[in-house]
Amino acid sequence: MITSQPRLNIGTGSIDDWVISKPTQEERNFASRKWGKLLAQAKTNYDKAKILSKTLMHDLWPHDGFPSAAMSVPPFKQYERMVSGKDKGYCGTFTNIFVCACNALGIPARHVGLREIYLKKCKNMHIQMQGGSCHGVPEIFDE
Repeated sequence: MITSQPRLNIGTGSIDDWVISKPTQEERNFASRKWGKLLAQAKTNYDKAKILSKTLMHDLWPHDGFPSAAMSVPPFKQYERMVSGKDKGYCGTFTNIFVCACNALGIPARHVGLREIYLKKCKNMHIQMQGGSCHGVPEIFDE
């Protein structure tokens, strides 16, 4: 079973409907200054996303760890906190930053949360329990 909020737009609507979080002009400007030149020669969204993901992982991986409460800020503020050594981040943080950067650079992307669900049948009842294990991953649209 796949569930999401808001509901995923699969196979209908436009690409703009598919992207859940829209970048602000400030985010577009930041991404363009920070990574725009790196992507200038890439031909496809997939190639751009590969370059961007490798660059972000190079910047962020040394700061892998459990983020503090101060990381409840927009994605590029999270990026700045991490690369400055003020904080740490994990899969969800990396994904938030990557998705924001992609969308700000014109690569349609969204955050997908994966969670472990345990199902059990007991005496004619079905029990569904959310497990503690989860993972945040990005998804890009590439024509």
